[in-house]
Parts: sequence; C-alpha cells; structure tokens
Amino acid sequence: MVKVIDCHAHYFPFGLMEAYRSTPFARSTSFLWNDPAYSDLDEHIKVMDRLGIDAEVLLPSSLLLDSFRAAGVASEEGMRLVNDAYGEAVKSYPGRFIGAVAVDPFAGKAALDEIDRGVTRLGLKAVSMMASYDGLYIDDDKFWPIYKLAQELRVPVTAHPVSLMPYWKELQRAKTTMLRGEVCMLVDTTICIGRFVRYGIYDRFPEVDFLFCQLGGMTPLLFGRFELMNHLYANAPREAVAGEAVFPLKSLHDYKGRILGDSHSMDRVALECAAESLGTDCIVVGGDYPISPWQAGPAYTLEEISKARFSADDKKKILAGNAARIFNLDS
Repeated sequence: MVKVIDCHAHYFPFGLMEAYRSTPFARSTSFLWNDPAYSDLDEHIKVMDRLGIDAEVLLPSSLLLDSFRAAGVASEEGMRLVNDAYGEAVKSYPGRFIGAVAVDPFAGKAALDEIDRGVTRLGLKAVSMMASYDGLYIDDDKFWPIYKLAQELRVPVTAHPVSLMPYWKELQRAKTTMLRGEVCMLVDTTICIGRFVRYGIYDRFPEVDFLFCQLGGMTPLLFGRFELMNHLYANAPREAVAGEAVFPLKSLHDYKGRILGDSHSMDRVALECAAESLGTDCIVVGGDYPISPWQAGPAYTLEEISKARFSADDKKKILAGNAARIFNLDS
C-alpha cells in the first residue's frame, strides 16, 4: 500500500489558540478558527485515518506571533511552549507526527539554541520559518546563521507565506484585503524564491533543503521569464543595469532540483506544470489542515494528485518518498 506523508499541517497549544481567537482579526474571520483540531491531535488522527495519511508534518503559521501577543507570552517562552508541544506530539503518537521547530529568527543565539534543542532533544525534524517578516525576506543575511545551523544538523527549512504582505491594499488599490488568500500569499512565496535565486542563497547553503508552500507560489510558471531577463541583462551595457541585475546571472533552471513545494490547494493542472518545471522529485503533499477544512485541504490535494498524469512511481515519490528524503525520516 502506498504511504502518504502530509508535509503541511498546523497545531497549536490550546492556550495560545484560545488567545489568538480573541484577536480582532480572528474575531472577524471566526469561521476559520473554530475547528478543535487546532489543539487536538486526536482530531488530526481521525482525518488522517479517514484519508489514508500515514504521517503529518506539524508547522506553526503566520498567526504564531499574534497568539503570543494575545496571550501575553514573550516570544522566547512562546517558542519553547510550541516546540515542547510538538516534541510531545512526536513522542505520544509514534510515527504519526513530524515536528518542525518554531523559531523567532531575530532572537540571535537564543534562536539557535532553541533550534538545537528542538532537533537534538525533542526529536523535531525541520526548522519552520515565514517567507518574509514584515516585508523582510529570508534571503537577508540576518537569517544566515539559522541556515548554517540547519546545514550542520542536516534538517530542512520550511517557509510558510505570510497571511498578508505589507502594503497589499495599496498594491491592488483596494480598501479591503481582497485576494489575500487567492494571490497575496502566493506572491510572498514567489518573491522569496526569486530572491533566493538572484542573491545566491541556494549556492551559499548547498546542503539545506528549503521547502515552500503551495508549489512555491507562481515559480513553476516563471522559468522562461527568468531566462528572458537574463538575456536582456547579459546584452545590455553594465552601467544600464547597475543596481538591477545581480551578476553572475542565475536562473530558475540553475536550481532545478532545489526548489521544493507542497501541493496545498493546487489543482491537477498546476501540479503537472510544477512536475515539468520543478521536477517530480521536488513536490510533496500539503493539506493545510485544519486551516483548510479536511474536505478542501488534504482530501482535495490527494484527489488532484490521483488525477494528475503522473507515473505510478512519481505518485509514490510525491505522496511519501520525497518527504521521507527531505525530512531524513530513515535516519
């Protein structure tokens, strides 16, 4: 029987989730936060068993810092609380949950110590970050010590998009956060990957796997665009592109095999496009439960994978084999 590993699920200690539900945004979007599975792993197990999911990767999300503020918990204390909960999940449900270390990337040595504790003492298998923090993308050298440690510990880094980019209303000339979920989160991830390519993060940390949500946003569509811009830059006088192009020029093709994405919310057509551009070795299952209800999240993505024109071997890799490699589940 083919195994399934869902690399994108969410879980929060009950106290933090309750505090988050009291925030203005959570009250205005209360329909998103009612599922008891946010803090109840038995509810996760029910859904996993119903859908044939063998294991889930537990991630915090963009609501994490808001939950700390609402609960009156300092960031360092909150990160330890979340990571202890993930460690307990891994211990209490052997083989069913894989934890990613929640980290405050601005905490300096305390962040590195917490990553080390999470991996070496709690048995967590990844470092969880956002694609950007208040507009600062994670290619910035402030974050490089985290990647150096991830490389030493042989764990991947997951990058979840922010729920709302700064200036999103202004960008689309709207008074509301319209297209927040439909487009904004994908743009955040796409910019992050583009910066990784242009500013050499993949080259600087060659042994770190960076796993992005939602197939890396719009990245699978942009291979030709990067080639076009490289052609234009290469044939223009250097002074004409000073401050614009980063030399030596790199393209998405240079990193085929390094750009990893989960399948969350993407249909068969998008999956087939990503398989062609990113490669089937670079796609994993992502269900986003319980932020996405089980029917529209993990059930939907598994159905779309089943309908996609992939070989049986490629489906096995996407459903579990790639995740086992990325998260070092055999070690």
